Amino acid sequence: PKRAGVLFTGTDDGVVSMSRDAGKTWTNVTDRLPGFPRGGWVSEVVPSRFDAGVAYVTVDAHRLNDYKTYIWATTDSGQTFRSLNNNLRDEVVKTLTEDTKNANVLYVGTETGIFVSIDKGASWKRLKANLPTVRVDEITIHPRDNAMIVATHGRSVWILDHLEPIQEYAAAQAAGSGATLFSVPAGMQWRTWDNQNDEFWGHQFFVGENPPTDAVIQFHLKQKAGDLKVRITDGTGKEVRLLTVPAARNAPGIQTICWDMRVEPIPAAGAGAGDGGRGGPAGGGAGRAGRGGAGGRGPVPGVPAPMPDSGSQPSDPCGGGGGGLGFGGGGGNAGPWVMPGSYSVSLMVDGKVADTKPMRVTLDPAYQMSDAQRRRYYDTAIDLHEMQRRGAEMTTALNQLYTQMNDLKGKI
Repeated sequence: PKRAGVLFTGTDDGVVSMSRDAGKTWTNVTDRLPGFPRGGWVSEVVPSRFDAGVAYVTVDAHRLNDYKTYIWATTDSGQTFRSLNNNLRDEVVKTLTEDTKNANVLYVGTETGIFVSIDKGASWKRLKANLPTVRVDEITIHPRDNAMIVATHGRSVWILDHLEPIQEYAAAQAAGSGATLFSVPAGMQWRTWDNQNDEFWGHQFFVGENPPTDAVIQFHLKQKAGDLKVRITDGTGKEVRLLTVPAARNAPGIQTICWDMRVEPIPAAGAGAGDGGRGGPAGGGAGRAGRGGAGGRGPVPGVPAPMPDSGSQPSDPCGGGGGGLGFGGGGGNAGPWVMPGSYSVSLMVDGKVADTKPMRVTLDPAYQMSDAQRRRYYDTAIDLHEMQRRGAEMTTALNQLYTQMNDLKGKI
């Protein structure tokens, strides 16, 4: 990717070669890889996208009854190689992928799953989440969505959305602050609908699971914080939403909270104001394989139970939902969608800003509205929302007055 004409090849009978003249001549560099298993299958050769002198090589030698780990790197354009096995042992490596945003982050797919390094191969940790123990043959990263796409042997294709916590984990660990926001990916206001006949489940059982329709906000805590909130402000600095981080998400590690890209909801009549925020049950993110539409009803005598969710161990960090583009689209007292544009996300600890990151909100491209139409739609929705809010406040006041009158009657 960095130097035209430089090519690497790996063969199934244990030969690594490179060319510096677009394939006119080749040099066998196999002997430069220390500990190379003679005749081992070269499973991957990866020239770096960041440094022209860097390339990675992996070997799968299980066909030779050799189940050791084999990973090498060169930093001098193939002149010398060094082993990157380090703490990884007895894991047959099928594939290696270099992260697209952080040169220090590497992913390897093995016979038993995925391992990740955030220090360029100096150490490895298993990437588990809800991915089953399964052979991983290919790993690629979607350039637009920053999502990892994993091809497994026998357990379908898996997707790990939002790689920012992995890409920025080392920086978060090194930060002086105890609470750090990861980069916030753009949120899209999808126009969603269900066009399936939900009376018949068979055709839905093996469908893939959609990502959350909410904006996913991820952060890192070194220790439990005090009062933890996430504040969203627009381009003028005006606060449009304040989300309270659930207690379960106020814990050391990578955590997730979701924003439905709406303004503050209307409190229920007679109740206190709520933030309407949703905290992800799977902090740090989990892969998605499939989810059907089997509702949450319990068993009814004489009625067959709904089919289970499709896929294997599906996980939604936002808990589902999101709604369509409506005045109250998410159901209940949800506020209108915010206008597409630039926003700021701030992680608040005890009322003070711990970290801030920019965020972009975009509109579903299938939703054909001009900027003027979208502004008119938004202004109308906000006016109706304000009328609803005032009505709710009036209802609450009347309920309180009614309660006071009843109390007075009881005393009389």
